[in-house]
Amino acid sequence: MKKYFIRLGIILAIAYIFLFLSFSYFNVFDFCFVKIKVPGLASSKENIKKAIRLLKKSDSATYSTFCRSIDTIVESDCRSSEWNLNQKVEGQDSPGCYVKGSKTIYLNPLITRSLGEKEISELLRKYSKLSSDFWASKE
Repeated sequence: MKKYFIRLGIILAIAYIFLFLSFSYFNVFDFCFVKIKVPGLASSKENIKKAIRLLKKSDSATYSTFCRSIDTIVESDCRSSEWNLNQKVEGQDSPGCYVKGSKTIYLNPLITRSLGEKEISELLRKYSKLSSDFWASKE
């Protein structure tokens, strides 16, 4: 019986490591798995994670929408992110944007580094709503 618990522990540890390496933010209980892609070492990845946690604490309905609508957050200038979709980019002159037809939010690293987790959380709320609205209209 002890062997089975050891094997189960090893399998769970491997699964946790896989999730940790594959996704930058994940919450197994809420089925929320989001990749955060950042350039270089000087990124605001931790602030983005804190903003997601703040979103979860402050508004569970919006957090649920965020988890269903978004699978990737990229720290990149919006105009250089999806050059072939220029006509579909929302919010090109803002700290971030959402590209219609994707489940990706782009956050401008030059602007978001100076923002706090509350402001980033509001951006995530705004762009996840755009994504949710797009995918709801397609159903």
